[in-house]
Amino acid sequence: MTAHSTWAAAAGAALTLILSGCVQLRFERDLRLEPLPKQALESLAIGRTDFSTALAQLGPPVFCWELPDEGLALAWGWLRSDGWQMRVALPSTGHGESIYVDYGSAAERMRGAVLLFDRELVLTQVREGLLRDIAKDVRPRPSADHGEEAARKP
Repeated sequence: MTAHSTWAAAAGAALTLILSGCVQLRFERDLRLEPLPKQALESLAIGRTDFSTALAQLGPPVFCWELPDEGLALAWGWLRSDGWQMRVALPSTGHGESIYVDYGSAAERMRGAVLLFDRELVLTQVREGLLRDIAKDVRPRPSADHGEEAARKP
């Protein structure tokens, strides 16, 4: 088989998938909430800013957690993304199921800030970046429904 015939076979297979509706391509734009003003975040002083002052300057958070040390974590987040998405679906040979692979836009990530407060509700830390990264170390206090067992789990 020559390189030309191999390329022609691959192009034919791709064209068959596209024409059969197995490949979908779409453009999406997602805008959620507004970014925090940089000067509002920079005006917060660790060890001096209290909970009420932070809320007055930043507005309501999108997430709030009670921490095991009786402190609080508040998160503000926003999303600005657009991009192309491609979905490839292949019929299976088995029991009427289908298999699909979805390649979404890598830009669909919520950015934000997490503020940590101690038990006296004084600011101890400000983290900025992708919420999924900066909030992963924030462990909420276990609920009463899960008791002692949940408190021991990492």
